[in-house]
Amino acid sequence: MKARTVRFKKANPLLASGFAQLPRVVIRAGKRISPMAKITFAALLDYAWQDGFCFPAQERLARDIGTNEKSIRKYLAELQDLQMIEVKKQGRGLHNIYVINDEAPVLKEVQRELEKEQSDAA
Repeated sequence: MKARTVRFKKANPLLASGFAQLPRVVIRAGKRISPMAKITFAALLDYAWQDGFCFPAQERLARDIGTNEKSIRKYLAELQDLQMIEVKKQGRGLHNIYVINDEAPVLKEVQRELEKEQSDAA
């Protein structure tokens, strides 16, 4: 068995409140997805985890990840361009609905690369 190189120092009540998980294919996408778009995607996943969709306000997303609304719009546009999310506008004054697309071409491409790495290593 391999030794674990990343460990928790001790059980921390702050960490017990939950995690926002980021799929390996997103983490390993390298420069195909900007770091802040990855963090934005993680925030959307955190909101959507139970229902498969979410509708946080851009102001809330900006506050959560420590940026501004203009930057959030940029990261959301990047995720849309990569087909990782679909944005459904509901009308003036209403929050957008963000639909996570786990079939995005960039994610499939990275998955194929990861599978190839695994088969080459075997």
